[in-house]
Amino acid sequence: MTYSFEPIKKYIIANTLYCFFLFLWLCVILSINIHAQHFESSLNYNSSIFELLKIILAKSQLLIFILLLLFFIVKVKVVNFFSSNKIILLFFIYGFLQFFPFFFKNINLANTIFVIQYLNVILLLSIFSEIYKKKIKDVLIISYIVLFLVFIYFLTYYYLNYFSTENIMYGFYNEKINFIFEYNDPPRSSGISRSALFLLVFVEFGNFLLKKKIKYILISILFIPIILLTQSRINISLFLILFIYLFIFIKEKKVFFLNYIIIPLLFIIVINIFKPSNNLFVNSKNDLSSGVSKVLEKNIRQTDKESFSSKRFESWFYIFELKRKNLISDLDSIIGFGPQGDRVFVKYSISNALLYAFLSSGIIGVLILSLIYLNLIILLYKKIKSDFSLFLESEYVKISFFLILFIVLRSFLENSFSIFGIDFVFLLTAIQTFNNEKKKS
Repeated sequence: MTYSFEPIKKYIIANTLYCFFLFLWLCVILSINIHAQHFESSLNYNSSIFELLKIILAKSQLLIFILLLLFFIVKVKVVNFFSSNKIILLFFIYGFLQFFPFFFKNINLANTIFVIQYLNVILLLSIFSEIYKKKIKDVLIISYIVLFLVFIYFLTYYYLNYFSTENIMYGFYNEKINFIFEYNDPPRSSGISRSALFLLVFVEFGNFLLKKKIKYILISILFIPIILLTQSRINISLFLILFIYLFIFIKEKKVFFLNYIIIPLLFIIVINIFKPSNNLFVNSKNDLSSGVSKVLEKNIRQTDKESFSSKRFESWFYIFELKRKNLISDLDSIIGFGPQGDRVFVKYSISNALLYAFLSSGIIGVLILSLIYLNLIILLYKKIKSDFSLFLESEYVKISFFLILFIVLRSFLENSFSIFGIDFVFLLTAIQTFNNEKKKS
């Protein structure tokens, strides 16, 4: 009797390739905070370990793109894939549109790195969803593990800074931090808040991964307090949507109120009591009440009376005014200014996905992004309408649903998924996970 080693050989090759793609996925998502100068820079071994890693990751993106594109063309039935994945096709077109301005304008070629990263996410998730359908959830879990580790690192630094200085969480930002390692351009407080919100969604619905005690410790001590302390109105509003949903559908109301209201608020009160700069250890009751009042006044975000939108509306109207005065040419209106077009043209973030699309890829980009919005709305609606019981029962459907919903809502007040970043990575991963669950149902 002869035994064939062919099945074992195929298994080893298939799993080796799968692990290789997971490694490429890590290389892509870890490159989120790199800039064009990292793509241009040469390796300097006197730099910090993070800066060296950024340069290596930046230079690897083009090679990853070529490998993925070739594999996608050879191994995936491209026409059939895009015909059944119209949203992914639209993202692909939107990404490629941002190459066109390079042919008509004098733009730094290093800026192509942002488009290449964008396309790498699309290609990798397309390969996973087509060839490794059953393992697309692994990509979501791995992405969350990476996000959690990065979140913990920066959260620790933020709390240490919070206790050792008079800074408050809202609006805090340092261009460079030196915590364990030197790190340039860390996330802003709103970025930490956004990460906490995404992690909250995963931990709340991911009952298959964590014990209840660990789950509620993470929710009540790590995630909700930082969402509230950073005072990002966008993220707090999204948190309230989740809060209302859970209040309606969750059965254990006492546990819910304890972990979503009481413990987080007590935690915030306690850390403010022990924060040295707040000076709350006083003898007189009157002094104590006065001290609490001063702490609240100091720590609660003061809204700009002249601009409730933090200058967003003014920035948006400024673009319309420039177009009205023909300071944005017809060619610019059609093809845009390339990746990060807002920073190229107006020198700051425009904080709106559609306006970012206009500045980066012109009217055509706005049209494509509008079609993406429409398809996302249809996708969410059909999922709820066709099988609401699956929505209530499937952890992955709920995680993906709330990620898509929150990221779409964020995009009206942030550049969000219109540019390569955390929002885009998690949106596309959620879409593919969502679709995969739909096929199973």
